[in-house]
Amino acid sequence: MQIQFHPTWERQLSKSDLHMWKQTYETSTSKADERFSPILPVRKKDGGIAVHTFIQNASDHTLLIEAPKMNYEASGTLIATAQFPYTLEIPANSVMPWTFVFSKAMLRNDEHLHGQLHWTNC
Repeated sequence: MQIQFHPTWERQLSKSDLHMWKQTYETSTSKADERFSPILPVRKKDGGIAVHTFIQNASDHTLLIEAPKMNYEASGTLIATAQFPYTLEIPANSVMPWTFVFSKAMLRNDEHLHGQLHWTNC
């Protein structure tokens, strides 16, 4: 699969940052059958969590993710849940890095940081 960047990322990130994302994907252990592959959860200063992930689309059709409702879970325990007010368009046979930011108010359990993302309204 080929890595694609959201236009916002292409405008805002430096060439070295974009290159770092490409290298991270090329060396990742993500499996092609995983739609969301969290690679780096980060605790924010305000107490929330930013989950950097690769969204993979192994199909021959564009994947449209409209107002995604996401759960972030670890070992069956819900860490955070949120519905995001945007649409993501992942081209066919590609992967797109993205960051889902869960505010402190969205957290249900903050004992765990590393987990898995689940798209619940697909």
